[in-house]
Amino acid sequence: MPTDEWDIVKNLCKDSPIQYIQHVGTFDSNSNKNRSTKENMELIQLSIVAPAIQTKWQVEKGYIPCRIFKNISYGKMGLTNSITVNKLFNNKLIYSDNIQELLKKGMDFEYNITQNKDIVIELMNNVKNNHTYVNRCNFILNYLSKNFNINII
Repeated sequence: MPTDEWDIVKNLCKDSPIQYIQHVGTFDSNSNKNRSTKENMELIQLSIVAPAIQTKWQVEKGYIPCRIFKNISYGKMGLTNSITVNKLFNNKLIYSDNIQELLKKGMDFEYNITQNKDIVIELMNNVKNNHTYVNRCNFILNYLSKNFNINII
């Protein structure tokens, strides 16, 4: 999504040999800008880094975007400019509120991916075991059962 924060990324790439390619989804199901889930996964996996950069408002409000879960589930290290998102993952993500520093840390991590593979696998398992649609549905059902004495079959 084009934001001021992503403009920082775009400008950093302009000054380096890294190509910046932006794919944006639309609410028009017939738009040629949309990508399938498979294409989206492949694009993330082919990216050097896949940060989940948030706007100032989102960071201040503690918003947690679905993008961080997708990027990790697709096998990329979690990069975030949100302390809330980093805390959700027990401070195991690459975090900085400075986008330039965040990208540098992410690039350093990727250049040593063979040494860091276990960290990504641990995060992928965390997403799989705790942050899927089914996990959330079960959480809601358990909450209703415990707090409202509703027997759910």
